Amino acid sequence: FVDPCTRCDRIELQSEQWHSQIDQLVDAYLDYCLCDCGDGMPSIANATPAIEGHQQMTLQPQPFHRYPNETLIYYGYLGCSPLYPTVAISICTLANYRQCHRTCPRFSIEVQCKVLCHLHNVPYRPYLNSQFSDTYDAYLEILYCVDHHLNEALHCNPNWHLLNACPCCTYKLKDEPPLALEWLVCIDDNNSLKRWASSTYGLTAWEDSQKPRSDYWVNQTTVAKFKDKVQRSAVCQ
Repeated sequence: FVDPCTRCDRIELQSEQWHSQIDQLVDAYLDYCLCDCGDGMPSIANATPAIEGHQQMTLQPQPFHRYPNETLIYYGYLGCSPLYPTVAISICTLANYRQCHRTCPRFSIEVQCKVLCHLHNVPYRPYLNSQFSDTYDAYLEILYCVDHHLNEALHCNPNWHLLNACPCCTYKLKDEPPLALEWLVCIDDNNSLKRWASSTYGLTAWEDSQKPRSDYWVNQTTVAKFKDKVQRSAVCQ
């Protein structure tokens, strides 16, 4: 038997399965956060042990839980698959990696998996990277939805950062002496983005319908509106 599904098909199916339950997972995550003692650790009975700890427990689902990951999140875990998880990672571990990666972008998922293997005295296997990566993507999606709900409650429009959080170099004070160089900009000629398209190097590109969602990111449609602006200006002059 040859599985006709391609890698793209599997990614799309997994994304759809996560998306179908994301609202319930967000509610479960908020319930989990309500049990926070104020130090980032849950106060639910039989909750998440330390990153390097070992503990056996039975997780009882709540009557309103529809998905296994709802129950896992309620007790401080998140499964590595959307519907039938057999492996789960603690939310504390995911939150710890998120902050480590923010402060040191070179701290990769592979390194994090090797750290966990050393802490638990188990041999490292490459498939652990995929398990952690899938779970981490779902965790980031949950955090995005929580932030989106907060922005809606606070009436923050998509242009909030542009209007209220400009770079400090654009602030001007009264009687401030002019600088010789007001801006220092570094441009890489889009070389970093070329890594995303395998076709740039003569390989088959991997299709992925997932899009970055951030008010820091300008999508291609918005940029394309100005593609002919310089030419029209030159003609008018």
